Amino acid sequence: MANHPDWKNLIVECFESTEFMALSTYGDAGLWVNPVYFSWDNTFNLYFISQMDCNHVNNIISNSEVVCTIFPTNKPAGNDVFGAYIKGHAKVLENAQEISVADDIYYRRVYSEGEVDEKEADSYRADPAWKYFKILLDGMWYFDTRYFEENRVEVPEYIWRQN
Repeated sequence: MANHPDWKNLIVECFESTEFMALSTYGDAGLWVNPVYFSWDNTFNLYFISQMDCNHVNNIISNSEVVCTIFPTNKPAGNDVFGAYIKGHAKVLENAQEISVADDIYYRRVYSEGEVDEKEADSYRADPAWKYFKILLDGMWYFDTRYFEENRVEVPEYIWRQN
């Protein structure tokens, strides 16, 4: 395998390259894929918000297993491409402590420290129909033509596993 930068730097670069991830779920009606705005914590668990009455949430309730892809949605400079494949389990957050943590993690991508008033007035936060979800990782693979040619490489578990 070619030399490459620190795994965490590669993954953060990938996650910061876009606001959306493709979320794939499976339920009684079969497969469903849709984009969701996302954020992540320091062990790369993923967070998103959604209303409860939609296909991907119905699927998660019946089968928590999900697959996500995260990659830049704009044309990259040069011919290099990169992205992450993630397999995990999603859950709706119901505990007040978990919701508070998710709120901080999710909205750090939207509002800077000085924009507290805008965050407090955010319509999603004010609407109880919107719930936080957390994806706990079971595996992560990374592709990056700068370092791995066309190969998908498994990210070592110690990078993303909960402590």
